Amino acid sequence: MPNHIDYHCLLALDACREQVTIFRRTFGDGAVPITVKNAARARAAKLSLEFLEGALSDPAWAEYAKVCDPALAEYAKVCDPAWAEYAKVRDPARAEYAKVCDTARAEYAKVCDPALAEYAKVCDTAWAEYAKVCDPARAEYAKVCDPARAEYAKVRDPAWAEYAKVCDPARAEYAKVRDPAWAEYAKVCDPAWAEYAKVRDTALVRALNTPEE
Repeated sequence: MPNHIDYHCLLALDACREQVTIFRRTFGDGAVPITVKNAARARAAKLSLEFLEGALSDPAWAEYAKVCDPALAEYAKVCDPAWAEYAKVRDPARAEYAKVCDTARAEYAKVCDPALAEYAKVCDTAWAEYAKVCDPARAEYAKVCDPARAEYAKVRDPAWAEYAKVCDPARAEYAKVRDPAWAEYAKVCDPAWAEYAKVRDTALVRALNTPEE
């Protein structure tokens, strides 16, 4: 198992391009020692360490899981009740919000769907012609479709404004209930997650630095 890592290791472990970029931006192109300090630096840079789990042998994985599974169970013990409390507050508020908006969305669709179908009918035919001749036909396509799009927008925009008039206040009411409930949940769970992450990352560093027998 490696006790140093560079971006080539990430590529070998199928890390995505974004993660490789973050790694190189944070640590450069040289080999970096796998330490708890560097793990914390990686997390702070939004670099995932989970891909390193792929470098663990079966015995090392078993040791790693032995530390992480109880820590995760502790986290769940704290957060599951907090989530249940959050859901208890959020779900009725979300149901209220959905009740208001589903009706408004149905009204919006009733007005807009026929207009959209009309627009599609005009443009699908125009697109077929356009596809036949390509570039020279683009101007013809635009000549037909731009007025059709404008007609559709003439129907859609007032309908959307009506929808928003109903849903925006409902969303604001929902957010008023949800946001404090989420803040309470986060107050309980964020420190619990930080503790779990500390245990997990330390265990991963230890497993990666343990020589194979």
